[in-house]
Amino acid sequence: MGILALQGLIVSGAELPIARAVVTAARSAGGDVLACTHRPGVTAEGRPDENADSPLAADLADELVVDRLFELASDRMPLSRLVNVVRPGDGGHGPADLPEDDWKDALISSLHTSFLVIQRAVGEFICGDGGRIVNVIDMTECVPDRGVASVVRSALSSMSRCVAKEYGSRGVACSLVVVCGDTTGAGGAPEDVAAAVVYLASQDASIVTGDELHLTIRSGTTGLFNQERARCKSTSGLTT
Repeated sequence: MGILALQGLIVSGAELPIARAVVTAARSAGGDVLACTHRPGVTAEGRPDENADSPLAADLADELVVDRLFELASDRMPLSRLVNVVRPGDGGHGPADLPEDDWKDALISSLHTSFLVIQRAVGEFICGDGGRIVNVIDMTECVPDRGVASVVRSALSSMSRCVAKEYGSRGVACSLVVVCGDTTGAGGAPEDVAAAVVYLASQDASIVTGDELHLTIRSGTTGLFNQERARCKSTSGLTT
């Protein structure tokens, strides 16, 4: 795990287990962390302190609220890191089966919020001494290659590579971590993902940018959803 001493971080998606593990690991590595969670219609609620159990709630789909969030972070620390954690949820539905409102909500909460925080972070970092962005997509509750999850994953992959390519010469690095679940009991835990994310956010990973890291953690999902997950793997040519 990398060292984040004297580095300021924003960690979004702080209601998710992976993001909570990242917050804990980043603070253990010496980082000054502002944890936040997306809550529609909220300007900014909570204290931007070091209480991991009470992240700052904010409407991350509102550009003005995102600006305010970064101002709060910059007021308390030299900001140079963003860890953006999202979990797209579509219940395993394919595009033709997903209600339009659910499709819109999922895209806003996963993709539009990502665009706004990444855009704001890039602006902040290129005006300073550079910085690092780590996008994390939690696919543990999603059916692979279907619906919103597939769209968000592809979009974040392209966005991460684009940021790395377009702004690398100005000191901005960007990587993507894709986390999938394994219901057989194989794989690691959220803390293992957090260790990898903190490394990517640290200066120890200074030569890493534009890369996509795939990790597997143990999943607690059971029942029909697992059967559907296995069926999709089988029909796509993957072994289960």
